[in-house]
Amino acid sequence: MYKILIILLLTLQSCVAQNNNKTDKKLVDTEEFSKGIESSSIQLLDVRTPGEYSQGHIPDAVNYDWLGNDFKEQIKNLDKSQPVYVYCQSGRRSAQAADKLISEGFEVYELKGGMLNWRSKNLPESTESEVQTTGMSMEDYNDLLKGDQMVLVDFYADWCAPCKRMEPFLKSISEDMSKDVKVVRIDVEAHKKLANDLKISAIPILKLYKDESMIWEQNGFIGESELRASISKFATSK
Repeated sequence: MYKILIILLLTLQSCVAQNNNKTDKKLVDTEEFSKGIESSSIQLLDVRTPGEYSQGHIPDAVNYDWLGNDFKEQIKNLDKSQPVYVYCQSGRRSAQAADKLISEGFEVYELKGGMLNWRSKNLPESTESEVQTTGMSMEDYNDLLKGDQMVLVDFYADWCAPCKRMEPFLKSISEDMSKDVKVVRIDVEAHKKLANDLKISAIPILKLYKDESMIWEQNGFIGESELRASISKFATSK
């Protein structure tokens, strides 16, 4: 009986050791990620769509679309003896891709906040043509804020699920509360330089302005009733 217990304990210790040796993903900030990819012995993976990749990506990144049908086959081309640095646009897809890579035995470093965070720090970026569209200038943006009305600016992107959920009631607010507030929606993909200048590192973000000064800000999703209440509060304080 004693020998059986010893064997069971040794087996349990072996299992614990194996579990402890299991690779965990490391969620790192832009500074650590930037330093890490300077090494020649890493693999840099962009898991966004080809369209997003072509509009701007971290130099030397390979594009394997997490939402595509070939992702599982594509990662077979990667070397398990070298770490994989992975990113997407804001972090959701890269988190899923990182979990998949880890399950396949890779050591994974994931960029916190994705490409939005990378751009907010004005770090290097490449495009297929090496020419980036700048979109709206800061001067143009400031012009939008002028006037007697309050201005609600919604920073969004087509790939952002919370942004899509907010779009219908933002349009309703634009119509129903037009006397109090002007709603402006700005696509961060089409206006990259502006997003960088304003330090937009995650979306959705709402900014409410009065007399050209920001008086309220919301980071992340907000419900319609709460948003209307916030606008009304500042509208009645005129």
